[in-house]
Amino acid sequence: MHGASLRAARCTHADLSGADVRGADLAGADLSGVRWSVETLWPFEPSALRRMPPPSDAPGGFVLPNSHTSPELRRLLDGDH
Repeated sequence: MHGASLRAARCTHADLSGADVRGADLAGADLSGVRWSVETLWPFEPSALRRMPPPSDAPGGFVLPNSHTSPELRRLLDGDH
């Protein structure tokens, strides 16, 4: 997914654990409930994501909050970071 255009894509509850989404266009994308891991490569610094929701029940996994109600996540996805 490196460099993919996911602009306005609906990817809710997808599993991006270990995925490489560096360079992907995530503007307007709905990543609500997406599972990710420390191995996931984002187009922004993942430390901002780690501060949002607590880790999920799965070992080494995290779940993104609702991207429609989290202004901080929306800014990251839209490239305003």
